[in-house]
Amino acid sequence: MSDYLSKSGIIIVHILAWAGVIAFCNIPDWYWGYMYSDDGTLLWPSIYGNVFNAIIFYGNAHLLYPNRKKKHFYILKIIGLILITSVIEAVIDHYFVLATPDAYARRMADLEELNISIDSSFGFWSNLLDFSFQNTFFHVAYFLLSFAYILPIEATKN
Repeated sequence: MSDYLSKSGIIIVHILAWAGVIAFCNIPDWYWGYMYSDDGTLLWPSIYGNVFNAIIFYGNAHLLYPNRKKKHFYILKIIGLILITSVIEAVIDHYFVLATPDAYARRMADLEELNISIDSSFGFWSNLLDFSFQNTFFHVAYFLLSFAYILPIEATKN
């Protein structure tokens, strides 16, 4: 891998890739759930969402995969990491929706159809479950993508 790019070159490529994902998420008329690029409610979730994606990506590539001695412990650690980051991000998403009037109004409209109050504990758990499923999808994708990064590095070491 070092034959193609220097260490600083790899870092620059990664920074550009992460910035590109954030820019892509915020193109006009783009929305995810209750956050929209047009009113700015998607910007912060795309930033902190990518921080969590980076934790999965680099956590697997640099910490978990190189130290996989027993396959079942490695799988348990990955599942734990993905679940924990998904739930933490979902809690942040819930409070972001509560703090953002436009996103809050969109979520309220959906929950009112189901006769659920967003301020109730059921509203919190409903959001947590909904957002956790969405986050887990992306975290699994970034986990799988981390192999495209780490396997060539591992192959050059051997």
